[in-house]
Amino acid sequence: DLREGTSFQRALAILEQMQEAQRQLVLEVEAATPDGKIIENWYTRSRKDSVIAIVKLAPPEIRLLSAKEAALRLQKLIGDIPEAKSFTVSYTFGGSPPDLQFSIRHQDLDVLQLAVEDFTQQLKQYPAVNYISTSIEAAKQEVLFELKPQAEKLQLSLAAVMRQVRQSFHGEEVQRLPREGKDVKVMLRYPKELRTSLENLNQLRIRTEDGRQIPLGSVVNITFQPGLKQIDHRDGKRSIEIRGYLSEPVRDDILKDLKDNYIPNWEQRYFGVKSTLTGGAEEQQEFIQEIGTLVMLALFGMFALLAVAFKSYAQPILILIAIPFAALGAFIGHLINDMPVGIYSYFGIVAASGIVINDNLVLIDAYNRLKRSGKDTIEAIYSAAVSRFRPILVTSLTTFIGLIPMMLERSTQAAFLQPIVVSLTYGVVMAFFVTLFLVPSLIVVGAKITFYRQKLQHKLTLASV
Repeated sequence: DLREGTSFQRALAILEQMQEAQRQLVLEVEAATPDGKIIENWYTRSRKDSVIAIVKLAPPEIRLLSAKEAALRLQKLIGDIPEAKSFTVSYTFGGSPPDLQFSIRHQDLDVLQLAVEDFTQQLKQYPAVNYISTSIEAAKQEVLFELKPQAEKLQLSLAAVMRQVRQSFHGEEVQRLPREGKDVKVMLRYPKELRTSLENLNQLRIRTEDGRQIPLGSVVNITFQPGLKQIDHRDGKRSIEIRGYLSEPVRDDILKDLKDNYIPNWEQRYFGVKSTLTGGAEEQQEFIQEIGTLVMLALFGMFALLAVAFKSYAQPILILIAIPFAALGAFIGHLINDMPVGIYSYFGIVAASGIVINDNLVLIDAYNRLKRSGKDTIEAIYSAAVSRFRPILVTSLTTFIGLIPMMLERSTQAAFLQPIVVSLTYGVVMAFFVTLFLVPSLIVVGAKITFYRQKLQHKLTLASV
């Protein structure tokens, strides 16, 4: 989207800039691999208020770059567009949301604009941040009238002056004539040649109450400045959003640097100003807060049910202990695949937790049955682990192998589900070792502790006797 006032010639120049970037991307791919292909075709169109380029990439199996890599490279090749009100290079069907999105709030609009400008300049210091834009939209130049002190002596108010200016340029209805069943308004105003230029304001005459006509410039000061088309509010204060896109996955590093080194001093310079993350980051933060409470309730419910079923408080803990390790495996998987952790990643962690809890449940159940048959702790847990090794291994292995094709798929449709797949795959693999090695070890350690505690109590009892 282009700012108001951008000429159509400039829009055509921006369109050519984007087309040249597309051609440059094709040449780079062809230079790297003669048979390589990245773009099948594209569609571009330019209007006075916007420029759009829709690029259809080659199928994933024959192109060298993923959709995200191609979008980031195209973004760099296009470069800066000063006239852009907002500029995005999306690589998904739903569009790519901004990587950084802040809401800046203050009651005073002038202070708010200065704070936003300062914040924007700070974001420009990070090389990875591109296409920074704000939600405050400047319209065309506005004409501002300020009443001079001497106008009061002539008994003129600003409302009276503005009414006469409006009558001169917009017109005043003086009569209505019936025509073909409708009323036609008859407007009295300046001729068209005098209404098409603001220079004619200097020639405008204002009539006073006593009938005199005086020049407009003698009773008001006339200034020009950009007008604001829209002012948003958030939490009862004026708000402006700042948006930016990243060419590298350094979002967390930038947020940490802003929080530690910039925002405290920035808030002191502009007293009363506040900033918060908005957009996807805000939704993810709210989701984590809400799901945290629900997860605690779910864990308490599972613990209560397992405690009743096993008639023990320790064994439910052994069953649920695999959940943190499943989450750890999911985070490691995201790190290996160079994928940020998002909302859908937590869905995969929940799915992996269900699988690993089931593995631990059958292991503990087999151990309890062998224990009741008369075997000691070490023999019972060893036999249980051996008997359940193949079912647990097959479950983990089939889950991992079955999800590998989707995890390695490079199409845009698969990218939507890949965070869930990565969390589920690596979570199950990590929990496999927890179920067959950590849980049996903890059972043996617990049995040893119980044995030595009973032995100590027995000695204390004999000593007291």
